[in-house]
Amino acid sequence: MATPIGTSPCYIQIANQRIECRACNTLGYLPLNFVPRPKVRYTKGFEQYVLSLSALNVTINAIAKLCGVCWDTVKDIQKHYLQKRYSQPCLKNVTHIGIDEIYCGSKSGFMTVVIDMKTSAVIYTEKGKKAESLDGFWKRKLRCKKPIEAVATDMGQAYISSVKQHAPKAKLVIDRFHVVKRFNEKLTEFRRELQNSMSNKNDAQYLKNTRWLLVSNPDRLDEQGQARLERALAANQPLAVVYYLKEKLRMLWSQPSKIERSGPRFSDMTLSGRSVLIVPNNTGTDYD
Repeated sequence: MATPIGTSPCYIQIANQRIECRACNTLGYLPLNFVPRPKVRYTKGFEQYVLSLSALNVTINAIAKLCGVCWDTVKDIQKHYLQKRYSQPCLKNVTHIGIDEIYCGSKSGFMTVVIDMKTSAVIYTEKGKKAESLDGFWKRKLRCKKPIEAVATDMGQAYISSVKQHAPKAKLVIDRFHVVKRFNEKLTEFRRELQNSMSNKNDAQYLKNTRWLLVSNPDRLDEQGQARLERALAANQPLAVVYYLKEKLRMLWSQPSKIERSGPRFSDMTLSGRSVLIVPNNTGTDYD
């Protein structure tokens, strides 16, 4: 398959010589300089043509139909280009990274992803979500002169232990999403405990109906949702205390610096049925 002429597919028929190695008796064919790699049935020009269409955000099905090839041929060209272009990204200038896992389905499971926080580029991927999944990244990065200065990750001990082992001087940053998510989970548990302790079924059902309002961003609620949330908080003082603590925690990330931050400093936060919630506020009072 060669580069199409207009909208018409173009084919090249050539008789290639079959050869045999005298040393190992292996059979093969003479290399062709206009073919990008062995065992493919398209030219270098056709490959570049497909890649140029891919850069225009054209779908794989549309490219295959235009070029007169199957879907798998277009996909193989794209995969080979991505593998060649991004399999070994340069790490010498990488100083701030983010580590997280993504779920790729029941067959593939989880995959660890490392991102350059300055460029938002994916610089490393590996199957699994254990500490050993990052060994390949650290092996390459430790050869570079510039060390890792800061790492943003979730609250899982696997990634944290790997960072402490290979980059002990790096600042460990727990990103906002995972912190707020963890507090929302505890807030939901606290709401369920209050709900189960209520003797009035109507009150318990009303509190249950507020579960999404409590964990949602209040700025995104409509007027009806905000009114329902305010009524629920006004009717339950312990729940209101925990909810506003969650909002104070969420607002910490909107402060530009430690010097300009006027909000509370959270020294310890535990929330369960038997523990005490201690958060120093601006007045020095503790909620428990």
